[in-house]
Amino acid sequence: MICLSHNGYNNCAEWSQQFLNQCHKVSSFVAFMCWSLWRARNELYFEQKYSSPIDVIWRAEKGFREYVEIEAPVPDEVPSPMARTPVRASTWSPSAPGFFTLSADATFCLAKQRSGIGYVVRDHLGQPLLAVSEVSFFHSSVVGEAFALQSGIAAALSAGYSSLKVESDNLEVINLVNGVQKDCNVYLKFVCSGYTFL
Repeated sequence: MICLSHNGYNNCAEWSQQFLNQCHKVSSFVAFMCWSLWRARNELYFEQKYSSPIDVIWRAEKGFREYVEIEAPVPDEVPSPMARTPVRASTWSPSAPGFFTLSADATFCLAKQRSGIGYVVRDHLGQPLLAVSEVSFFHSSVVGEAFALQSGIAAALSAGYSSLKVESDNLEVINLVNGVQKDCNVYLKFVCSGYTFL
């Protein structure tokens, strides 16, 4: 719930900033809820593991709290004598106005011979414009990830969303599409041909 009050603000800009911060929190929680629902659906479909609605909500809340803790600015700390390896954190950011964001993913269960893909296209405000989840057949998770991207791009282009920012959680597929990785099977090269991540 977004609660805004005009009390304590010197100008409209401060009030607007609070509003935008609240909207960011709400949209972030909605993203975690969608992810939790997607996981619960896959666990039920592929593993026959049932999650109650309370479990799904709890998982989303837990993930959201962890995200907020990571995203929160860290106070100045006393430097540790041990060198730290920087960790690259990835956070979602909206596309520029006039562009659309395509997020794609795949799920694969070799033991049960089941697999599926999903993708969502959002506008520059983060509003979903197109979302698909479907059973699909492929022989490895990386091929599934590439197929999810290919299907998502084709659906987005068919719907008229031609200026795309494409997201995938599979570095192998991203490197293949960008030409960084050359050694892979012919089918995977075919699936990824013609697309470039900017």
